[in-house]
Amino acid sequence: MIISGLSFDVLITDIKMPGSLDELELARHVIANDQTTRVIVTSGFSHRLVDLGKDAVFLSKPFIPARLVEMI
Repeated sequence: MIISGLSFDVLITDIKMPGSLDELELARHVIANDQTTRVIVTSGFSHRLVDLGKDAVFLSKPFIPARLVEMI
């Protein structure tokens, strides 16, 4: 994913974030527009990511940092 000249290999986003940004829409946008950026979605709530398909990985909170490193 490239934003303002910066490229990203991994997007890690939480489903519930403050503000008006919909993090699942962000994940969907990245999946649809950049096949090289890996997407990891995290939440302390139980969610099914059926609508994100196989292109995103869900990481339930709380998690240990080593688990996140494994996923990356």
